[in-house]
Amino acid sequence: MGTWTYQNFQDYLKLEMGNNDALSSPVNYLAVWVNAAYQQLCNSNRFWGLKRNFYFPQLETSTTSSTVASQAYVATPTTAEIVRNVFDDTNKRGLRRISWRTYMDYSDRATSTAYGDPTEWVRSGSYIYLHATPDAVNSLTIYFKMRPTALSDLADVTAIGAEWDEVLLQLATIKGHMWLHDWDKVKVLKEEWLDMVSGIIGIYDQEDKARKDNVSMDPAYTAGNDYEA
Repeated sequence: MGTWTYQNFQDYLKLEMGNNDALSSPVNYLAVWVNAAYQQLCNSNRFWGLKRNFYFPQLETSTTSSTVASQAYVATPTTAEIVRNVFDDTNKRGLRRISWRTYMDYSDRATSTAYGDPTEWVRSGSYIYLHATPDAVNSLTIYFKMRPTALSDLADVTAIGAEWDEVLLQLATIKGHMWLHDWDKVKVLKEEWLDMVSGIIGIYDQEDKARKDNVSMDPAYTAGNDYEA
């Protein structure tokens, strides 16, 4: 979680914008810009030429769900921006993600005799469709990246780490100057912001030190071929 409160962000943004009282009354533009920057930071992959995707471990979460016999889908979590994976807790296995076209090409989706334990999933709109269509109640765990709730109470803090507080403030400042069409200022602030972000965007990569991956060739590439050692 962040450290600066919603009130802090507005106070600091007002200072960045020259202590202009007109930006907070009668319309509180400061609040609008803070939340717009918060959502953009958390929900955008890249900014202005950055070659790295943004990743926030604090937004990665999961929820449980249950299939309904003869119902081809379960509800997508309401706060889900991206569904990462679906795990069948009943059968202790992960389901494979497929494309919507592949799902639609299955001719047995509505054939009751073909119902069974699902092995595949695809998201469409508010639902996660399963194949095979379940024939019983299976417990599922849905892993997803959540869309953070907008800041509202003055004591609210962000869902992401405190290391992003200043980055968020500066992004809100850029948005403010964009709304005011102060493009010279925007250009300068963008360069400063990108420099700031480049030093923090890979902070969570250090967790990769704990990884131990084994890489091997897919058997499909070697099937039927004999190689001498």
